[in-house]
Amino acid sequence: MSTAPAASVCFTVAALCEGTVDAALAHLTSAAGFSQWSLGMQQCREEVPGLLHGRSSFDGSTNWVRTRVERWLAHVDAPQSAGFRIDYLCGSNPDQLALRIAATIAPGAWLGYASGAMVTLLAWRTAGMSDQRWQQLIAAHETEIELIRTQLAGIAAGSKA
Repeated sequence: MSTAPAASVCFTVAALCEGTVDAALAHLTSAAGFSQWSLGMQQCREEVPGLLHGRSSFDGSTNWVRTRVERWLAHVDAPQSAGFRIDYLCGSNPDQLALRIAATIAPGAWLGYASGAMVTLLAWRTAGMSDQRWQQLIAAHETEIELIRTQLAGIAAGSKA
């Protein structure tokens, strides 16, 4: 088995976002949130709990995503300070989804920030993915993390009003 450079098989992007971890979790897992930030899941709707359906902004193709959320703690003695890992099982057929994207949400305090939530998106490149499709995915995630950051700032501002 050959080993490829990490940059060619995995891409990660992150942003410190305003607001709470819970607000970020809701935005990154709900159909309403997906419709705002995910370029591959426009006009998103939830078919059954945790199973989302939407359209690609790039080619109009139908996409499905099943979300799996895992709560994790920085320290066992501080359960009020939780972060989350979200697995996104993706595909064009809801019965044949595969884990290709993940996100983490960590309280800013874990990293020494006064507030906020650190949101990270992670994508793995599949064996059959063309260079063009991989570059498109990277560009999409760079745009999506900025959408998430600005949208969470708006949500945080709205909750302070």
